[in-house]
Amino acid sequence: MRPKNNPMQTRIQGFDVARAFAILGMYFVNFNMVFGDHSNQSHLAWFLSLFNGNASSLFVILAGMGTSLLSSKSTDLISQKRIRLLILKRSGFLLVAGLVLNLWWPADILHFYAFYMAIGSLFLFAKDRTLLLLAIVFVLGFHVLYLLIPYDTAWNWAEFRYEDLNTLNGWIRNTFYNGWNPVFPWAGFFFLGMWLGRQDWSKKSFLKKLAIWAACIYLLVILAQSLIPLFSIQNGFVEFILADYLPPFLPFFLGTSSLACLSLSACMWLAARLEGSPVLSLLQNTGKMTFSHYISHTTLGMLLFAILSDSTFGENQFPIEPLLPSYILMFSLLYFSFSVAFSYWWQKKFGHGPLEMLLRKFSR
Repeated sequence: MRPKNNPMQTRIQGFDVARAFAILGMYFVNFNMVFGDHSNQSHLAWFLSLFNGNASSLFVILAGMGTSLLSSKSTDLISQKRIRLLILKRSGFLLVAGLVLNLWWPADILHFYAFYMAIGSLFLFAKDRTLLLLAIVFVLGFHVLYLLIPYDTAWNWAEFRYEDLNTLNGWIRNTFYNGWNPVFPWAGFFFLGMWLGRQDWSKKSFLKKLAIWAACIYLLVILAQSLIPLFSIQNGFVEFILADYLPPFLPFFLGTSSLACLSLSACMWLAARLEGSPVLSLLQNTGKMTFSHYISHTTLGMLLFAILSDSTFGENQFPIEPLLPSYILMFSLLYFSFSVAFSYWWQKKFGHGPLEMLLRKFSR
């Protein structure tokens, strides 16, 4: 008979499982972005495209939840200051790591993530209502910026290159407005995650309510996106409803955040069902090392895939001959299997992932 975990332990296990699936989603997205054929209309190509935006939003929401969990035990001003300093140190480490990675991987999320954490540290002990309000402010703030600054500014869409990223104005614009995961609106996902991290996930009533609300919102967004092309409406409004990742309009935020909440509910259910099983342990170990796996797949993973597929890259830094979706799916799953096995071996010996150990050491 399996030993029963306490609710807090089950909650943490569910979040780790969600992190593992989030990193798998990022494998699909990033390997497909570099090696895939974006004009491919097959069912498999459609499946891979489903993870665009959804994996990243789940990743950021989980970061916000982790931040809330980290600060949940602070009961006095001294411990609160210590936790805030810890988070600021970690955000500084991620900023440096992300900027270095950005020299190789222009779509890096870590340096954006650092800003979400730094801003979030200012509101660690704010009221729940304030966190939701801040999520709304960052989402709506993007739309205000959109009205003031042309979204295409500095983008070379043919090569997915940001032309003036090496200037101060360009870097600030990219970081806060029209980069891959800019502070406006992506910090909204982080604050939503902070709010979710404070909820009682051990209550089945909360999980049920969250899943129902998330499903309703997601279905409404999908319905609107399916029906809008049937009506003679101004192109600007159609683009607003159908926008996917770039630019990240309100429907994108609602659709991806609601799907993330559904995924979290499913992962909590899965963790409870797999309680005490080796499968849960493997997924947990993988979820605890997402920082290391993220860096690994954007460096070693990309190089390995290029070598195995014998890809020749053109001047736009993309393969001259895109790969079939089946190859990308297969390599992503194989690389994830390697990640799972490596996580199991490494944590047996060291307890924390290699980059996670560096992060913890830096932020002591």
